[in-house]
Amino acid sequence: MNTKNLLKNKWAWIIGGIILLVIIIASGGEEQSVPAATQSQVNNVQQETQVKELTPEQKEVKSFLTEIGVLTIKSGKGNDDVEKMGIEFQRNGLPLPYAISAQLVFESVLKEAKKVKVPSGGDGVKNYFIESVQYQLNGVTTIREALEAAPINEKKLWQGLETYNKAMLSTARSTEEINKLKTKVGLE
Repeated sequence: MNTKNLLKNKWAWIIGGIILLVIIIASGGEEQSVPAATQSQVNNVQQETQVKELTPEQKEVKSFLTEIGVLTIKSGKGNDDVEKMGIEFQRNGLPLPYAISAQLVFESVLKEAKKVKVPSGGDGVKNYFIESVQYQLNGVTTIREALEAAPINEKKLWQGLETYNKAMLSTARSTEEINKLKTKVGLE
């Protein structure tokens, strides 16, 4: 008997209902006892759930990391353009508009990143972030120059890709510095 027929069978429903009723009756007479929490346990839970006020140093670091996060998102637009550039190059061989767009994005992010006010201990974050964006910009600029050459300068194209990819190491270092900074000021 398959499940569909079983669900249509009224006897299956009746038997199932009786079994469920027996289970409910059997367990209904007992009260569940839950041990009462001690006052110290209640206080611990209250302390853990209270929102803690940030120190001025924590606020400054949080603001700084927010600015770096916004710039990271903006540089993501440049990375998207680099990805589109690669796809367009494979399809039609004409990715120059994406190279130009990525270059403009990275120039803008680099300019903004240099203006970011750094809190105590945040130099590593900013320096590695700027280094990462600089690698991206230099790589895209080299790629653009290779694409503008007639015929395309493949050696320069690969050099540009290599330079662009160096940004990943700087990004990893920046992330490590962010974690150190958060730990230092107690933002976890």
